[in-house]
Amino acid sequence: LGGYLERVNGPSLALYYDSTPLKLPELSPRKNTGQFPVYLRQLLQFDAVAAISESSKEELDSYWNWLGIRTRPVVEAIPLAVDLAHFRTLPPQDHAGSRKVLCVGSIEGRKNQVALLQAAEKLWENGHAFDLVLLGLASRSTSGQALELLNELQGKGRSVKWMGPSSENDLRTQYATCHFTVYPSLAEGFGLPVLESLKHGKPCICSSQGAIGEISTQGGCHTVEQPMPNQLAGAMEQLLTDQNHYEELQQEARGRDFRTWSDYAKDILEFH
Repeated sequence: LGGYLERVNGPSLALYYDSTPLKLPELSPRKNTGQFPVYLRQLLQFDAVAAISESSKEELDSYWNWLGIRTRPVVEAIPLAVDLAHFRTLPPQDHAGSRKVLCVGSIEGRKNQVALLQAAEKLWENGHAFDLVLLGLASRSTSGQALELLNELQGKGRSVKWMGPSSENDLRTQYATCHFTVYPSLAEGFGLPVLESLKHGKPCICSSQGAIGEISTQGGCHTVEQPMPNQLAGAMEQLLTDQNHYEELQQEARGRDFRTWSDYAKDILEFH
């Protein structure tokens, strides 16, 4: 890396996402966990680092403070953005029959789909009718427990489906035709699926903490302090049964302003 940076004609800038492999090593691929401290030291060779949220900036600064590193790059939080193409252009869902709850994100340990599936089972056991759809690529190393539980629930006749990775058109259709989304992730550098849900005018159940909290507490989300089964089940039940609460969150989502990728690019170019 050092040799490459020496050939760069101008200042060097690194983009920093998060430190999940250090915060949740038990839920991260082993190869990522083992190599991550090396990566964090390599960032010291850049002139500046753009973190994707205030939380990720604080994580990086805290880690370097813990190591006692005084000479370091300038670090600034420059939040990511969402693609506003086809912005809320698809028709809303038909509410006839069972409502669809959507979860978008790779199937892996830290994304916490196990807690979502357990929460859904609590509601199905209590007689609530809804379809649960999971969309995203499965991690080879940390998706096993979630997929095993999903298969178990399907065997019991529960209305749950994993669609795997999908195209942009399929993704937009799933957002447009769902009732609300759940993003149960335990740790993120940003939390893009939360904003994707909100830009489609769909409320999202997610954490109020960390980087997700930076975006979820600004309107349109039903937040929980910890995305555990009981808390997720309570939030899902409220959105399924309390129409006034649902419509309030929906209006908040539709009234939000969103950063575009042009905004992000402008901030990156102006940084340092």
